[in-house]
Amino acid sequence: MAGSGRRERADRALLIGVSQYASDRPLEVAEGLGDIAAVERNLAELRAALSTGGVFADDRIESLHSPGVEQFEHRLGHVRDATDGLLLVYFAGHGIVDTRTGGHGRLLLGLRDAKVEHGPSFPGWIRWDDTLHRLCSGASARRHTVVVLDCCYAGNAAGAWEELDERDQDRISLLLAVQKNQRIDAGDAATPTPYTAELVRHLAGEPAGPLTVGGLQERLAAGLKQARTAGGRAWSPQVCRKGAGEHVVLARPPAAVRPGVPRPRRHRPRRPSSPSRPPGRPPAAVCG
Repeated sequence: MAGSGRRERADRALLIGVSQYASDRPLEVAEGLGDIAAVERNLAELRAALSTGGVFADDRIESLHSPGVEQFEHRLGHVRDATDGLLLVYFAGHGIVDTRTGGHGRLLLGLRDAKVEHGPSFPGWIRWDDTLHRLCSGASARRHTVVVLDCCYAGNAAGAWEELDERDQDRISLLLAVQKNQRIDAGDAATPTPYTAELVRHLAGEPAGPLTVGGLQERLAAGLKQARTAGGRAWSPQVCRKGAGEHVVLARPPAAVRPGVPRPRRHRPRRPSSPSRPPGRPPAAVCG
């Protein structure tokens, strides 16, 4: 029997956690770098929360445990090309900044073979700018990507997002564990890291309605209001989003439609323009 030709929307999640590093010695030259046992708890508890959250089917959630650069790039490219709905990419591990780039430095994400050496290169580290541009590429114009970074200096990722053109800013949103230029504590090995613990708590809860990127950011900021960074400053999670990115749904109440079950299309009446924004002007891009 011939099909209708319509393809089912595919929402996917790629969870990347680097809890173990191949060599401790090269990391010893940088204070605080080494294995992060709590990251394993992050992956397990976040996967459980997402699989019951009403958005991602369990077989559409992939976990990568301490991958190297090649595996990271391969799986990232695969899920990007296989997703034409919502793509959630989560990273937990070490983050450092390349201060040679000027300003506040560019973010680097540490994978299994990461080393900190004296010299011009950063072996085993992925440049966030390159990862962001890879996520913006691909054939699907319908895909919206939400990236969650739980690492030191996560807020430094905002600089590359702000340099994207408006079309790409519309297609990718960022949830960043901490403001720029700040390091954060991973916490106890028996529990998830503090930011991911808050993330899991809200994704696994039973919200009165759909939990959106904007709503989740408000809850994360409130949950960490009393926390402090490694440098003793107020801990301030950040978000970067533009336009509809504010309203992307990451979890639904239990009564909502199950993942993989098509929802009936509803006619939505056109709403008048917000009085706070002149008609015809697109919503502003927000990082903060």
